[in-house]
Amino acid sequence: MISKVSLGMVAMALGTGAFGQISGPVPLAWRWQAPSRGATLSTPAIDGDWIFQNSGGRIYCLDRTTGTQKWKFPNVEAIPGNFRSALILNKGLVIAVADTKIIYAIDQTTGETKWTHALNDPVIGQPVVAGRYLVYQVPGSRIMAIDATTGETGWDAPYNVFDGLMGGIAAY
Repeated sequence: MISKVSLGMVAMALGTGAFGQISGPVPLAWRWQAPSRGATLSTPAIDGDWIFQNSGGRIYCLDRTTGTQKWKFPNVEAIPGNFRSALILNKGLVIAVADTKIIYAIDQTTGETKWTHALNDPVIGQPVVAGRYLVYQVPGSRIMAIDATTGETGWDAPYNVFDGLMGGIAAY
């Protein structure tokens, strides 16, 4: 019977051999750097061959295999604020929340605005899609929702979470 220690040593030896087979630097397929001054604060969103990344007051769509930029939003001037949370991909839309209290929905294919929704309160944390709604946290341990496909108000008033909210919200 082989002991766990012996099995672990065999696995380490095999792994070391695999690392030893690479000689020289590994080539880089492509590199992209956002041309905006703002920091990139979230991970990219990926759908098929397209990568969507927010940086400062812009959103970029890149080809996954070449790194070529397909479009940027907005096309001319960046928004006056920043996109701080991760982008949400939903039914052909890239949904992004700006720190200017505006939610943007951009067509994944063209980069054109589909809808915008002005907010009364800033969004706290990362919004989520739950069914047809985009649900987000607002100050005071409350959550609010808008229709994720149209941007129309989903609830008449924020829902109070009387026990408070700890951490981020999630949807299932």
